[in-house]
Amino acid sequence: LIKGKTSGTTGSALPLWYTPESVAEEYAAVWRLRRSLGIELYAPHFSFGGQLLVPMAQSRPPFWRKNAWTGQTLFSLYHMTRANLPHYIDAMHSLPAVYVLGYPSSLHLLARAMLEAGRPLRPGKLRAVFTSSESLLAFHRADIEAAFAAPIFDRYGTSELAVSMTGCAEHRLHVDMEFGIVEVEVEEETEDWVRGPLLVTGFANDATPFIRYRIGDVGTRAKRPCACGRPGDVFLDVDGRIE
Repeated sequence: LIKGKTSGTTGSALPLWYTPESVAEEYAAVWRLRRSLGIELYAPHFSFGGQLLVPMAQSRPPFWRKNAWTGQTLFSLYHMTRANLPHYIDAMHSLPAVYVLGYPSSLHLLARAMLEAGRPLRPGKLRAVFTSSESLLAFHRADIEAAFAAPIFDRYGTSELAVSMTGCAEHRLHVDMEFGIVEVEVEEETEDWVRGPLLVTGFANDATPFIRYRIGDVGTRAKRPCACGRPGDVFLDVDGRIE
């Protein structure tokens, strides 16, 4: 078994266990989306995550490291100061990548710097931008897509491995139905959607099962099929933490 825990953003972290198969199933959901866009394993890409990659005292580039095994270039979030951002922009233009993944807030910080410097990427360099771990807001999407010249495909997943939703070209989140069931405790409702706290039942994590688990997020589920044609439950958005 693999030991883990939740982020603990709204309280004490919850200890968890995973099996290797559970982790593989989550990655399969991620890669089904990427493969649908023509992106293959080991394609070169940029990553903006929370890892401590560069000594905090470092003041000169590079503020990134290369993972040669997967073609990944990992960028430090902790060095994205106004003085350093031009170096990040140079790297976006000079280093190879097919896609970018990261937190919306971090990608937006870089996107704003690229637009203000008049240095967006050329159309066609990237196939997609993949965001996760935070709520993707409308102004995030507008600036990031303009700067990186590629569409965003958001994803909603959790440390519990109890739910997975992947984005589509219509800016909607589709429940990966094999991964789990997502119910909405209805607090608001119209003819087109229902909104409320989410209850999730996971199929992937058999080491720490979650059954109708109140995960702490609020979402808006559409009542009509998505225009992209993908079947199954579709959410207009996950609004974020209940608090």
